[in-house]
Amino acid sequence: MNDVFVRLQKLPRHVLGYVIEDENGDCNMYINDSLTTEEQHKVYNHEMAHIQNEHFRDSRGIREIEREASM
Repeated sequence: MNDVFVRLQKLPRHVLGYVIEDENGDCNMYINDSLTTEEQHKVYNHEMAHIQNEHFRDSRGIREIEREASM
């Protein structure tokens, strides 16, 4: 399906957000609800970069992938 579902969720403070691709090919994005609106927008943009760059299928190391998503 390739839809993106975004949810605010209570997460540990050190977890800003993450994305999980489900069995239908949809992406489920979770953003820490304790962040400010501005921080949530930054996390959203970062996680969208992972989705747009198809990092789920990328064999590079996590540091390189995270650096690319932060650009």
